[in-house]
Amino acid sequence: MVLLAPSANASSALWCIGFSDCASKGYSDSGYEAHWQNMYWLMYSGRNCVNYVAYREVQAGMPNVRPWNGSGNAEAWGWDNPSITDQTPRVGSVAWWTGGAQGAGSLGHVAYVERVLSPTEIVVSESNWGSDFDWRYINTSQNWPTGFIHWTDRPLVP
Repeated sequence: MVLLAPSANASSALWCIGFSDCASKGYSDSGYEAHWQNMYWLMYSGRNCVNYVAYREVQAGMPNVRPWNGSGNAEAWGWDNPSITDQTPRVGSVAWWTGGAQGAGSLGHVAYVERVLSPTEIVVSESNWGSDFDWRYINTSQNWPTGFIHWTDRPLVP
């Protein structure tokens, strides 16, 4: 896998765009290319953030049932799961942006945290409505997520 180094002042940089480009550069889609037509957690099928992240969580062992009652729009994910949402990125956590936050549309955005390079730098994989699958580098100077949701990236405490 080629690990691109972001420029010193880059706040967000795409490392690859599209299934074939990402695969050719060694960045996995975790099988989503073969499954994006299916619905996960009752999210709309297709290339969009909520279905992709739901797919990744199901692949990590969660049931294919939305783990909360409420809106499926990305903007609601963190608000509807406050007990497992915080400011700490972890590999396997869900990066979450509220609606209208920088780096997100009016309905918010979610992405899957692939790497934590430092407390202020992460790499995510994501799918976007009306766009394509990609891997992206993000740091705290711009486009930083509103929070991180932790379903499968840490042990559950009874």
